[in-house]
Amino acid sequence: MYATVPSRPAALTSGIGLNLQLLLPERDRRPDGRGVLLEFGAPAFFGVRLSSTVRVVEAPEYLLDPKAGYLRVRFRRRLHRRRGDEPFEVFRPIVTRCFRPVREAMVRIGRDEPLEDNLQMFYGQPGFPLAEPGDYELEVELRVEAEGGRPHVLRSNRIALRVGRPQFRADELEVFDLFDPLTGLYLALGGTKKALPVTHDRLKELEEARRHRNKDRADAVAAAILRARAIDAGRDYRAETNRSVQLFDQLAADLEVFNPITRRETEKLRDKRKAEVSTS
Repeated sequence: MYATVPSRPAALTSGIGLNLQLLLPERDRRPDGRGVLLEFGAPAFFGVRLSSTVRVVEAPEYLLDPKAGYLRVRFRRRLHRRRGDEPFEVFRPIVTRCFRPVREAMVRIGRDEPLEDNLQMFYGQPGFPLAEPGDYELEVELRVEAEGGRPHVLRSNRIALRVGRPQFRADELEVFDLFDPLTGLYLALGGTKKALPVTHDRLKELEEARRHRNKDRADAVAAAILRARAIDAGRDYRAETNRSVQLFDQLAADLEVFNPITRRETEKLRDKRKAEVSTS
């Protein structure tokens, strides 16, 4: 028997002294670190970090995985009008995790042992949440169960996002492909040539065109597509580990568009693929 969401909040030994933090890409960040400029049409990658400032606690290892149901991502559009902004909405991932009714694998969280995970906010169940140029606010909430069974909600820092406007006419035309639901599904799954071969080939063409057009800087859209292609090429059913390593090496020059956690996890995947090649 499986369930798509946990039946109860994550049980922690204490809800006090926990700090939940959103991490931003280092490029195009505001000087105060509280906001970031996103390229039009680019998948938004953030990092989520949970640390304990008081004592070491235990938590499920996938506590910060948005697909697991403990973490809620809230966003809203800033209108800059006297009547106020739009209300917050909840981003629901297109893929969710299944649970077995057994005790989850636990990890320890402390001041120097934070729990970290990726947060990709590009395509979800309702569609594309950051499709329109403009200003947004984003925060995450974590449902935990403190001592005594009391429910407790942790909230992260609230960050400002500005989705830029298209720079070229080609950027506008590429929206027909970027905001296609199959593209959203492809990127959310980390690439899937076997299931979506036409989408895979079209995004490969789009990636190459954007690299040619933006030779002077790393392109966030092209980097996201290349990352998905590299991940997919390394899957067992593809048997293209060498190709996966080549794609990850090509991506190395563009890692600046990602936040520190996404960049680190991408490098770990690259190193794993290289190790598989060296032992084959």
